[in-house]
Amino acid sequence: MLLEINESEKTNYQQIIQEIFSYESKGIVLGLERIKELLAKLSNPEKNKKYIHISGTNGKGSVTALCTAVLKEAGYKVGMYTSPHLYDVRERIQINYQLIPEKDFVDCYLKIKSFITNQTFFEVITAIAFLYFHQQDVDFIVLEVGLGGEYDATNVIENTLVSVITNIELDHMQYLGETREKIAKEKAGIIKQNSVFVSGISKEDEIFPVFEKKAKIEMSIIVFPNIQQNEMMKTALFGKFQKGNALLARTAILELQRYGFMIDNDIINAGLMKVQWPGRMQFIADNIIIDCAHNPAGIACLVNEINLLKEEKKSERIVVVFGVMKDKQYEQMVAIINDVADVLILTHIPLERSIYPEELIPFITKEYYLFNEPNEAFSFGEKLLGEYVQKNHKTLLLVCGSCYLIGSLRVDLFKL
Repeated sequence: MLLEINESEKTNYQQIIQEIFSYESKGIVLGLERIKELLAKLSNPEKNKKYIHISGTNGKGSVTALCTAVLKEAGYKVGMYTSPHLYDVRERIQINYQLIPEKDFVDCYLKIKSFITNQTFFEVITAIAFLYFHQQDVDFIVLEVGLGGEYDATNVIENTLVSVITNIELDHMQYLGETREKIAKEKAGIIKQNSVFVSGISKEDEIFPVFEKKAKIEMSIIVFPNIQQNEMMKTALFGKFQKGNALLARTAILELQRYGFMIDNDIINAGLMKVQWPGRMQFIADNIIIDCAHNPAGIACLVNEINLLKEEKKSERIVVVFGVMKDKQYEQMVAIINDVADVLILTHIPLERSIYPEELIPFITKEYYLFNEPNEAFSFGEKLLGEYVQKNHKTLLLVCGSCYLIGSLRVDLFKL
């Protein structure tokens, strides 16, 4: 049951949120020592739970949401932990698609506050999630890795039933390494002893031996999705690429049979059609799409989908609102966007990590406009969209480049 929160508690909640976000000043620091120390003081709420643990450069959030949807459809109480959030930090911690109530969020934080020493923002939120899921006695926890795998705070867990790695592309290289092989070694760290590893990486991929070696060390069974079933997959998530994510989720769920959890195909299919995962190839209006693609591989996948849509809808113009973090491969991302955009509207996301739009000008080959505020950029995009529609030009407006860009437009998007 959701707990009500009164006005004084509401003020307290807002103060707590500010306090928690102050931990962001510690930045991203990989390693398990700090989270282990914090969870030990809480009597290790993460222990003795049933986990599906998911990593990968792209698609891991979608697979997390898809697995959650199927387990919920099967009648289980399912904790889901994801990152980052779009609009509300509580999106990261959900049970059966219900956000952790504000009161529970505050209570969990206050329980751990006195034990916090040098933990990062992500480690604090992760500890809140484990504590809340323990208090609520969930049947399963579907856990999305925050960054990498081996030294990510979520990897403090020991008894994983199934681990899933979706793919390996170049991203977060300053933390994980500058080659696919180095990144693969980090992500392979989630493969646990005597568990099942569902591999989105094919045997033919040059980096597969990294996972094969780790699975052998851990005596973990390697399972591949049946690629022949890919085109048959159906899910509520839009985009052809989501078929592959749905297939990975289906494979992971079926592997739970090894542990005595029998979930039939009808339930799996029904669950895949009830998935909730906003901000991923999401239509917020008939001709406005938002997507969190934030690296070259993700943008390339998105552009493929937009090209298919352009043909299907007979669209003549694509207007793109684009903002990106300066620690991303933004040159490559813009180069890919150039291929599909007729007009680029560049903006600055209100975060220190965001690049300023004028810095992207050297890489632009199309008509462009610059705005320092995302809401101004989006409003201008809507204005162009209206003008083109009045002239009978079928047009799509796409917002992409970062989850943080989507999040910064919450008020504007909720008006639609």
